[in-house]
Amino acid sequence: MPRAGDFDGSSEYDEGFQPVPERLIDLPNGDEALLIGDIEGTRDLNHQQGSNDLGYKSTCGVVAVESLARQFGLEVTENDVVALAVGNDLCERWGDPPELCGGTTPVAQAELLERLGVPSHCELLLDLDGLASEVELGRGVIVGVNAGVLWNDAGSYGSGEPNHAVVVTGVVRNPDNGLLLGVVINDSGRGIPGDSGRFVSVEHFGLASQGFQQGPITAVVTDGSRFDVPSSRG
Repeated sequence: MPRAGDFDGSSEYDEGFQPVPERLIDLPNGDEALLIGDIEGTRDLNHQQGSNDLGYKSTCGVVAVESLARQFGLEVTENDVVALAVGNDLCERWGDPPELCGGTTPVAQAELLERLGVPSHCELLLDLDGLASEVELGRGVIVGVNAGVLWNDAGSYGSGEPNHAVVVTGVVRNPDNGLLLGVVINDSGRGIPGDSGRFVSVEHFGLASQGFQQGPITAVVTDGSRFDVPSSRG
């Protein structure tokens, strides 16, 4: 399997640094906002989870790893990442039926990215502003969320703990005062086109990622920025 090389933001890539894209957008309510992030460039990296030879369906974290690896120029598929995870005991593979298999922990997601050549780490972010800062630096970010809260679906709520993984691809702020209004995510869980590049308000995403107690956010963050990589790498 190909590796991405050393994407640690070191001086080797300083001359290739590109600023994280910014542009004004209209929110669903008609308000103008500042979007920070490469939403269009990452939208097509998302797809419905479950596209692997083993029939594993609980592969939200695997698809998130695939997406981040592809952001850093790697040509990999969900099937490749599932094979890597199974071969290194980094995903759930003892479920019956196999549709229940493929789940990954944040620690496993970070290790999969490392094995693919994209140095990454797990991090507990205190709040959404901390999460936004990582995205604004151009780092790849996977966040654990509660699917029931995110989808407004009581059947997916479970115990209320994080049970799903999404990729945060953008940050949305008030253009006048910089107030955080929400985030943009790629979500592989439902197979809905609108879940690729979906805007989620700060209140809604806060509940999905922090719970009603507003605890820390569990995230996997790449060590370097994809915008530090020369454009020839994709």
